[in-house]
This record gives sequence, C-alpha cells and structure tokens, in this order.
Amino acid sequence: MRKHPEYLWRDPFEPSALGAVLLSDQIHFLADEIGLIDPFGEKYLRPAAYDLRVGNSYYVDDKPMHVSEEPIKIPPNGLVYIKTKENLTSRTTWLRVIAYGSNRCIGDC
Repeated sequence: MRKHPEYLWRDPFEPSALGAVLLSDQIHFLADEIGLIDPFGEKYLRPAAYDLRVGNSYYVDDKPMHVSEEPIKIPPNGLVYIKTKENLTSRTTWLRVIAYGSNRCIGDC
C-alpha cells in the first residue's frame, strides 16, 4: 500500500543523518507508507536489516536457472541475479543487498 508516494522522491527522515543504513523502525515505516517491501513480514525484520526470501529462479552469468534443493553456487568473479519472493519499491539510495558468507554460495554448500 502506498500511503505517501512522495516519499519515493523525498526522504521522510530528513534532516537526520540517515547514512547508509536504514534502521528496523525506518524499514517498517517505509514498508507501511510506500510499500518498500511487499509482502512485508514482521518475522523477517531484523535490526537495520530485512531478510529477503529466495524466489523460484535466478541467473548465473546470464544463464537462467530454477531454484532447487541444491545450493546456488556463485563462480569466481561471477554475477548472480536472484528473484525474491518480495517486490521492492525503492530509490537506489535505500536499497543495498548483501549476501553473507565467504564460500560463494547461497544454501548449504
């Protein structure tokens, strides 16, 4: 639901020192006000983070793949696009996705 679409272009938290990270209450606010994350699930909200869920497809170096029980392996210097179950409405300054782990894969590798 988009209650305040002007927040797509005007930062509702100004003149605060927003910086590079949105806090959990800011993520929740933007999810309610502009539909930042849809569907939004409270259980996926963490301090200064939201856990996106892996959807049903992904691309590895422009090669389409379907998600299975196998881990998603990322080749060295590879590029992976992963479809999420959530839709994101965001200015690029609000969105930063980080895959944690040093083993270059998502899932049990």
